[in-house]
Amino acid sequence: MTDESKFPPEMLEQFRREQEESDAHFTVAAGRFFDAWKQAAMLAGPVYFGDGTREAVENAKDKWALAPNGAVILDAFGVLSSGERTFLAALYSFYNSDDSVVLWEKAGIRGFADLSGLDLVRRKLIAELLLNYVGW
Repeated sequence: MTDESKFPPEMLEQFRREQEESDAHFTVAAGRFFDAWKQAAMLAGPVYFGDGTREAVENAKDKWALAPNGAVILDAFGVLSSGERTFLAALYSFYNSDDSVVLWEKAGIRGFADLSGLDLVRRKLIAELLLNYVGW
């Protein structure tokens, strides 16, 4: 436990504001993640998520219903554009960071800067997912 008297009042007030902002953010983060995930799944292609149907994406009630299908994604990787591979690899990394390493390597992604080849819509979705990720 810290002794609050060691800190100036303005610093303590700033810390309290930041903590309140963080608490408010993470109260809604899971829902925002799911909304962005559904959009990303539809954009990437419903075939790669859940049972592979558009209806599954549209009617999903939680992220578990839209888990990415790694086998389908990996099987399709050879015929996808570099942008599609990059986007799917980035999405899969939210689901399973260990297994996504193979996809990142196959997509030629060595770090976040390599996501710069994505269009603005996909960048915004990745940013929204990252900002609101609270674990799978």
